[in-house]
Amino acid sequence: MIPVALDPRAVRTILVGNGPATVRRLEWLAAGGETGCAVFSPSPSEALVAAAGDRLRHRLPDDGELADAQFVWIVDLPETEAGELAAAARRWDALVNVEDVPGDCDFHNPAVVRRGDLLVGISTGGRCPGLASLLRRRIESALGPEWEERLRVLDARRRLWRKQGHGFSAIAEQIEAYVESRGWLDGLGLRRDGEAVASPTAPHPSPPMGRRGGIDATPILSLSAPLGGRGPG
Repeated sequence: MIPVALDPRAVRTILVGNGPATVRRLEWLAAGGETGCAVFSPSPSEALVAAAGDRLRHRLPDDGELADAQFVWIVDLPETEAGELAAAARRWDALVNVEDVPGDCDFHNPAVVRRGDLLVGISTGGRCPGLASLLRRRIESALGPEWEERLRVLDARRRLWRKQGHGFSAIAEQIEAYVESRGWLDGLGLRRDGEAVASPTAPHPSPPMGRRGGIDATPILSLSAPLGGRGPG
C-alpha cells in the first residue's frame, strides 16, 4: 500500500450503490471534503436519496462517466453487477474499490481519526478491518478534540518561523520542543527516537543520565492515510 492523502478538489470520484453502506461511504467521503462526487444508484434507499440530494442519478454510470472518473467506489451492489462495473471502470483506467471484496480493490479505505485538518489513517490492506477499527478507537480516545486547535496554533507558529528564515529541520525541532513543553503528549504512551515509555498506569523509572530533559515521549505507529477499500482497514 502507498499511503497518500488526496485533495478532493484534484480528483474525480464516483460512488455507486443503493443502501445504508452507500450512505456511510458518502458520509465518509464528505468528511474528507469530497462533497461533489456523483452518486449512481439503480434502487436507492430513502436515506440515500436524502443524503445524495441532486447528485443522485437513478442508474449505473455509463462509459462516458466511467471514462471521466479517477476513483470509483462500488458499495452493496449484487456481486455480479459489482464485478462487471468494476471491470468496466478499469478499462477506462479508473482505480476501483468494491466494498467487502478485498480481491477486487485497487485501494482500501483506512479507518480514520479526524481532528480538523489533523488526520490519522490506519489500514491493514483489507486483511483485518476489525484491527484497524480497534486501533482507531484507541487513537480516537487519546487524540481528543483539542488537537484541532493545537494544530491551528502549530500552523501559525510554523508560518512565523518560516517567515523568520528557519529551515525545515530547525522548525521540526521547534515544533517538538513546543509540544513537549506543553505536555501535549504526556500520558499517551508514545515513543520518540526508539525509546520506550512506561505505561501511564505503570511506575515511571528515573530517566537515564544524558537523556535530553529526561523526557520519554514517542510518535505513534507511523500512521498515515492510505486510500480506501472495504470498510475500515
